[in-house]
Amino acid sequence: MYKYYFTTDKRRGSLSFKDKGGYRMKILLINSSFGKRYDSRKTVTLAMYYLGAILRDKGHTIHIINPDDYIDGMVGESLASVIIEKFKDFDLFAFSSNTFTWGYVKKCISTLKVNNIKNPIVVGGIHPSRVFNHIMQTTDIDYILIGEGDKSFPILVETLERKKNLSEVPNLVYRNDKGDIMINSFMDKMTFDKNTLYSAYDLIPENIYETISIETSRGCSGNCSFCSILNKRCWRGFNSDEAVKRIIGIEKYMRDKILRKSIIFTDDHFFEDKVRAIEILTKLSVTNIKSYSFLVEAKLKVLLDDNVLSAIKKFPGISVQVGVESGYDEGLKRIKKGIKKEQIFQVAEKILKYQLNTNIFFSFIIGFPWETKKDIFKTIETVGFIAMKYNIIVNLVWWLPLPSPEFDALRKMNPDIGFDIFDNVEWNYDERIFEMSHPLLTKKDIIEINEIIAAYAEVGYDLIIREKK
Repeated sequence: MYKYYFTTDKRRGSLSFKDKGGYRMKILLINSSFGKRYDSRKTVTLAMYYLGAILRDKGHTIHIINPDDYIDGMVGESLASVIIEKFKDFDLFAFSSNTFTWGYVKKCISTLKVNNIKNPIVVGGIHPSRVFNHIMQTTDIDYILIGEGDKSFPILVETLERKKNLSEVPNLVYRNDKGDIMINSFMDKMTFDKNTLYSAYDLIPENIYETISIETSRGCSGNCSFCSILNKRCWRGFNSDEAVKRIIGIEKYMRDKILRKSIIFTDDHFFEDKVRAIEILTKLSVTNIKSYSFLVEAKLKVLLDDNVLSAIKKFPGISVQVGVESGYDEGLKRIKKGIKKEQIFQVAEKILKYQLNTNIFFSFIIGFPWETKKDIFKTIETVGFIAMKYNIIVNLVWWLPLPSPEFDALRKMNPDIGFDIFDNVEWNYDERIFEMSHPLLTKKDIIEINEIIAAYAEVGYDLIIREKK
């Protein structure tokens, strides 16, 4: 049993525990940046605050670096400078990364190595989990944790601390003594119950972020072909009582640390269990949370249920994002959405009936690798009709090649595209990559499509499209 003595740095998110034998491992947890184009102060990235809570519960010293600690300079290099200057005595550097942030993480790691920093490095998150072989072959790192790190990361830390056998760490990718890449077996996913730790909200810096995040469930029952999430066909969540307890529990942190009364639910599909979701909203509607603004995601079909719409109606500040993605039946079938075009209009009618057209918005994707200009026009026609007839906000974005079955299909169509494109900082603004990702479209086609979208904006329907560099 450890006797803990702790100190906190309220501004910069660190917490140290001490036992009779001295400090246990010192672990630097790094939330990666999307770059200067994205305002990293809009919301708190939750992953490292949850992992930090688990590690400190086991007696380790942790410090969390957020993008606002280093975003003022060249992101990769400036992050490395912060690490070298302040944290080079830590035992382990841990990076969380998605596909948009990986280029910055890779640049930071390269800068650390150039400066002869030899501390062990572990990376996790959606992108490393999807392309771990490529990363291990091209990046000088020590470990990758595939999938959820809730259970496997503490085991890795204990293994390193006690110099145990790495082969016993679940979900781990590493090199053995011969330099071979080893992939360990996988463990069961985490469960959501009353014993699940709260994220370390107390370590969030004060007066930096506009919104706070919370997770009441994880995963989705769907299997959409374009989606990169790691928990397809695997949904888990807190029961409604526990979820409400935790949502109300973060109110004090919003009051003390967050600039706005605003919550983002990171649940992949908040309404996966409709009964649970309705119970949560009903119970929250008689609390202070009712006056807050918050964002949740929903599938189209659940909004055919009047009980769901009635529950949403209780919250003036709620925003519900509905991923429709395609505007024609062939496209919906190909991406495995499990819906029909006619259902889009049925839901739109209900949204109008409940006067929720300022709360519920649709998102669509154009430019899947197999789409022609004619196919894209079908989706744009549907989007325009919804915007004009129902006055519903519609977000329209170009498909980008995130690791997914759609990306695998693109690689078969265009062998010149590989996982190395994601190693580039701001690859998603690279015109060459964009054009390679849409093999059935000419430059003229792309210009014509964007001109049509711009024409909608000129008459008051400003659809959100891919930003230009």
